[in-house]
Amino acid sequence: YVFLGPSPNAVVQQYLEVIGLPYMPPYWSLGFHLCRWGYKNASRTAEIVEKMRELQFPQDVQWNDIDYMDNHLDFTYDKNNFGSLPDLVTDLHKHGQRYVMITDPGISNTQPA
Repeated sequence: YVFLGPSPNAVVQQYLEVIGLPYMPPYWSLGFHLCRWGYKNASRTAEIVEKMRELQFPQDVQWNDIDYMDNHLDFTYDKNNFGSLPDLVTDLHKHGQRYVMITDPGISNTQPA
């Protein structure tokens, strides 16, 4: 494609006609996110969330890395260490916060068929 303008603004407009307008992400996704590997259990994650609230830090999103998974299997969670995860997510939602679980897709070579 060649965009002839004649002005820089016209070039941008012509380019947008070809590719479309940019996607505007949800407002909450632009806020403060807290994530790290190694929270070990849902209680520790909840402690961090509570500490952020106690400090009046405007946390919008809490993440858990793959340590929440049951044997690192996708779409599972460790019911022993993260058994209270549904309650944590409910609490986050009651406070207008979001929750994100990291998923590392992979194929287990030890999982039974």
